[in-house]
Amino acid sequence: MKYLLYFLILTISFNGLANLSVQQFNQSQAIYDTYCLSCHGENMDGNGDVAELLEPYPRNFTKYQFVIAYKNRFKNSLLNGVAGSAMPPWKGVLSTNEIEQLVEFIEMKILEKAPVQAYSRIETTMPLIGDPDDRLFLDKSDKDIKSLVAGNALDGYEAFNKYCVSCHGRLANGKGPNAKALGHAIPRNLINRHFLNQAHITDERLYKSILLGVAGGPMPAHDHLSDQTILNLISFIRDNIKEDAE
Repeated sequence: MKYLLYFLILTISFNGLANLSVQQFNQSQAIYDTYCLSCHGENMDGNGDVAELLEPYPRNFTKYQFVIAYKNRFKNSLLNGVAGSAMPPWKGVLSTNEIEQLVEFIEMKILEKAPVQAYSRIETTMPLIGDPDDRLFLDKSDKDIKSLVAGNALDGYEAFNKYCVSCHGRLANGKGPNAKALGHAIPRNLINRHFLNQAHITDERLYKSILLGVAGGPMPAHDHLSDQTILNLISFIRDNIKEDAE
């Protein structure tokens, strides 16, 4: 499978980051202070006054890599909330225009402190069943390359215990032995059905998070794993929340 590497080189300036007038900027600051500050904090670091009462913790936006990589998700999160978390939907409270301006405001506030060449990101797509499991950086000869088959949850369980439990825990609840050392950025609770069953939490999104890691977060890239192993992990995660619901 081939990868597309693209570079995001940012020139930091007030006008270059977003198309907000001074009035719109001030309006967005007021909206943030009214609706967002108590959870996400004055500095947008996720350490608002009520943050310690919430699980998962509010998003830390000061990780500029996260803002660059996932800004396109922010509008939906603001409109519809994030299921399985304390993030509520603001649709009906804020207008679509106010939400769009708030997204630009967050970007401006965070990226004004980012390095000029802020972040380089790899993009990829999820492989299809029947594709060869032949990522170029894996040392395989042609005779060793196998075609991908549907993920196997039992094999995924074995892989989870080998690669994931130190952070996500044996119960997959995000409370592994290394979790506390990560501080505010606790690992994802993988038995949170409300979060994982959202329409936009697709298998492809899980694949990218496992393979490439999560930008601006403690989740590392697992590009040492074969695609088949990642498909098995996804199958385990999906089956595990079904069993948890029974």
